[in-house]
Amino acid sequence: MAAGLSLTAANLAAFRARLNQLARRALKPDDLQPPLRLDAEVSLNDATLESLASLDQLRPTGQGNPPVQFFARHLTQQRAPQRMGVEKQHLKLWVTDGATTHEAVWWGAGKEPALPPRFDLAFAPQVNDYNGRRSVQLKVHDWRPGSQS
Repeated sequence: MAAGLSLTAANLAAFRARLNQLARRALKPDDLQPPLRLDAEVSLNDATLESLASLDQLRPTGQGNPPVQFFARHLTQQRAPQRMGVEKQHLKLWVTDGATTHEAVWWGAGKEPALPPRFDLAFAPQVNDYNGRRSVQLKVHDWRPGSQS
């Protein structure tokens, strides 16, 4: 639904202050999070260098053509996460579905608590070129405790 109104310039500051006051009272921080739009559910073995080369044909990405974002269910950590960055604000994970393992990087994870034993992961797959080695790396967008289905 849409609505319109007219204000005189003299009333704009009071209107803004009242609207912000009502929003602070009614909204919770979770209400202000942008929705996470995911393109498809995949298994980790779907994220290969070959499949990423195919996805590369969707480029260029940008505001009107966002990069693909996937999710995988029922993951665990293969080994303990590693904090990175000057302030240890990033997190490197090794996630597995039991058959395939990928390195995942959560930029700006901050002081997020440890992941539960089983979790679902939202991510964008990327090619990581490091020290002459090419591999699939998952850029973490979000996670939730493991689903039952």
